[in-house]
Amino acid sequence: MRDWSKADWVDPAHNWKPLPVPDLPDRLLVDFATRCNLRCPMCPVWGLEDDDQIEPLKGVMDLDAARKMLDAFTTVKPMVAPSIYGEPFLIPNVREVLSEVKKRGMALALNTNGLSLSESLCKFVCDIEVDSVMFSIDSITKETLKKVRSVDKLAKIEAAIFRLMKIRGNREYPRIGVSFTIQDDNRHEADAFVARWVGVVDVVRMGIVFENGKFPEMVEPPQRV
Repeated sequence: MRDWSKADWVDPAHNWKPLPVPDLPDRLLVDFATRCNLRCPMCPVWGLEDDDQIEPLKGVMDLDAARKMLDAFTTVKPMVAPSIYGEPFLIPNVREVLSEVKKRGMALALNTNGLSLSESLCKFVCDIEVDSVMFSIDSITKETLKKVRSVDKLAKIEAAIFRLMKIRGNREYPRIGVSFTIQDDNRHEADAFVARWVGVVDVVRMGIVFENGKFPEMVEPPQRV
């Protein structure tokens, strides 16, 4: 493990004692396909207004490359989250790719907008025991959904959630949750979102916008601990 205590970005005033960092991470965030069917304004990729800027970012990892990458992590078996800037259910070979992850004994956590989650895919993610599926909703009304996620198909997203819950039934996996990223256009619905989903799904996750390399609304403590 590399010793970062003498790195040039370490401030000696804080007497920082870094924890050991493993050679391989315990979480693997990857886009097997950088594709999305939304244009959320908060997204640093699909929220861009210039299509010429987006085009070079698109891409698909072929299955052989995906297998080779996953093989490099078999000794640590990280949790794999295949959704950085891409919608996982738009991966062209999604069944093969997700199956390769689970074959290697790795946990698999999906973040999705739910618009492409068919009944067949619901059965698939339950059968291979995907560990979790989080639906990014960010609203309780279609009007707010349109502002923050560029579509007003709230009923379709909610239908996908309940479809997955029904197909999972009493099985343990996947854990099913919903998420809400607080921003100016939806913060008035935050409390109602929690009330709407707590006790319905397994997890309700509230977050804040990540912008320009930081979380602008995060309040830092007056003193580091």
